[in-house]
Amino acid sequence: MSQLLLNAVAQGSLYYLYALALALALFPLRIFHAALGGIVAVGGYTVVLLANRAGWPIPFAFPVAVAAATAVGIAIERLVYRPLHIRRSSTLAVAISSFAAYLVLVNIVAGLFSSQQAVVEGERTSVAIGGLFVTSPQLLTIAAATAVFLAVLVSLQTRYGQAVKAMEDSPELLRACGWNTMTIRTICILTSSALGGLAGCLAAWDTGIEPGMGMSGLLSALVIVVVVGAGSYKGLLPVAVLLALLQQVVSYQVSPRWESAVSFVVLTGFLVFKPNGLFSPHKRVEELV
Repeated sequence: MSQLLLNAVAQGSLYYLYALALALALFPLRIFHAALGGIVAVGGYTVVLLANRAGWPIPFAFPVAVAAATAVGIAIERLVYRPLHIRRSSTLAVAISSFAAYLVLVNIVAGLFSSQQAVVEGERTSVAIGGLFVTSPQLLTIAAATAVFLAVLVSLQTRYGQAVKAMEDSPELLRACGWNTMTIRTICILTSSALGGLAGCLAAWDTGIEPGMGMSGLLSALVIVVVVGAGSYKGLLPVAVLLALLQQVVSYQVSPRWESAVSFVVLTGFLVFKPNGLFSPHKRVEELV
C-alpha cells in the first residue's frame, strides 16, 4: 500500500503540472487551452529527439525541449488567441480554435516522428526509501512539482501574481490601473506552455509519450481544475495527488481500464453537486449582482 501511495504521488505530481498549465490559461484568461495537449507532445518528442538521436544528456535536453514547447505556445498566443481576443470572439470560438491548433500540432508531430510511443533511452536508476522504490523519473517529477508549487506560493504574493488574480475578476479595471493586460496574457500562456513542455519531457522519460497523450493528461487536468474551483491555485497539488491515488486504487482493485471512467465520474459528480469546487473563494452578495 505504501508503494501504491508513492506511485500516486509521482503520478499526481505530473497531473499537477498539467492542471496548473491549464489553470493559468483558464482562470485569468478564460481560455480552454486545448492546444496544451499538442504542446505537451512537442516537449516530449523534442527531448526524445535530443536524447536518443543527438545523444544529449538529460540535463541539457530538458531545458531545450521546454524552450521549444514554450515557443510553440507563444506562437499560438500571437497567431490564434490574440487576434480572437482583439475581435472579442466568444469563449466557444476560442476553445474551438484551440482544439484546431491541437490537431495541427499533433499531426505535425506524428508526421515528423510517428504515431508510435516514444521513450527517452538510457538507464533509469531506482532509489530505495524505507523499503519503497522510486525511479529517477518519478523522483524528478516529484521534485519538479514541489519546486513549481513553492514558486506559485511565492509568485502569488508578488505584484504580477496579484495582477494575474485581479485579471480573473476584472481585466478592464486592471487596465484602468495602468497594467498592460496583453503582457499579462503573454506571461500566462508562456508559463502554461513551459509547464506543458516540462510535463511532456517528464512523461517521455518515465513511461513514454505518443502524439495524443497530451489530451488524456488535459482531461485529468480538467477534472482537477473543476474539483478545486475557479481561482484557487494552492489546491491543485493535493487534489491532483488524490485523483492519482483514486485511479491507482481502482486500477489495482478492479482494472486499469477503469482509470479514465473514475475521472469522469468525479468530474460529473462535482459539476452536478458542487459546481463551484472545493476551494473556490466565497464572494459577498454585492459582488454577485
